[in-house]
Amino acid sequence: MNIKTNNITIRKAIPIDAKGIAKCHRLGWIKAHVNEEYNITKEDIKTYLGNIKTSAANFTKYIKKGAPHYVAIHNDTVVGYTSSFKDGNDWTGSTYLNPKYIGQGIGTKLKKSLYANFNNGEYFFVGMAINNKASQALNKNFGFKDTGERKEYKLGNTGKSFPLMFMAKTFEKKEN
Repeated sequence: MNIKTNNITIRKAIPIDAKGIAKCHRLGWIKAHVNEEYNITKEDIKTYLGNIKTSAANFTKYIKKGAPHYVAIHNDTVVGYTSSFKDGNDWTGSTYLNPKYIGQGIGTKLKKSLYANFNNGEYFFVGMAINNKASQALNKNFGFKDTGERKEYKLGNTGKSFPLMFMAKTFEKKEN
């Protein structure tokens, strides 16, 4: 059952949001990566991601480091997030929603907030399951292009993996 609402607030994430982000991350991963073709189950995802408490502690560290992270809030609950961090000289990140809130433009609003931070020629890449058409479409709407790179994403010690694809964009320099 989807929850329909216009009452969503997008704001910068703060450390107290970390547990809600971890829960959203888990729900989003389950929605995006449980896959019969690759024999990936909900339990595989839970095993791979570990417990919510540890995940929340990691998100708290990322938020405190200052890289842009945004949350979508509905009724004081995190229902989506987007994040970014440096990977070498480049930027990468992820966006996940509670599946009950998919299809309402929340991912687009989150990404608009995040990408407003990039305007100086930064190269940004994202990886996604090759079968995740919604993520591909969302990133394409922001000007990301398929890089053609593919690799197997291994789910830790589960012995399972799925094909990953990459999309990228260089943000234009903006005049002051």
